[in-house]
Amino acid sequence: ADVARRFAALRSRMRRHFPRIERTLRRRGLPPELKYVAVIESALNPEAESWAGARGMWQFMPATAAEFGLDEETVTDPAASTDAAARYLRQLGRMFRGDYQLALAAYNAGPGRIRRLVRAHQAATGDYPTFWDLYEDLPRETQAYVPRFLAVAELLG
Repeated sequence: ADVARRFAALRSRMRRHFPRIERTLRRRGLPPELKYVAVIESALNPEAESWAGARGMWQFMPATAAEFGLDEETVTDPAASTDAAARYLRQLGRMFRGDYQLALAAYNAGPGRIRRLVRAHQAATGDYPTFWDLYEDLPRETQAYVPRFLAVAELLG
């Protein structure tokens, strides 16, 4: 019953937030499936807060929130945080040559960490890696992040 209640709450938040998220992603030239990041980050809860201090629907850490123009108030505002998340995801997509699986890994683990792994892989193989090429070297949470994203997109898409 608890799972059914939580899923019903998620469905309600999807109806409320997905239209805005989809418009924002489209306006920023991003794949619409990236809306599922907010599902795995917070179950679309604008008031969500993590043990690590990430806040809002998109779970911005304070430094990243500030970098994208969010403050204490706007980090929990669905419109402002969605636009910031879209700008951040677009930046990550460009940083990783349009590979959104790498961009998602960077969203989770931080772009610096993923860039270092990409460079190490390139130095060792001469090839630009995929998420799966880096999988073994990723933190456990990040190893699970992209498969969780793919599962949620398949389930809800």
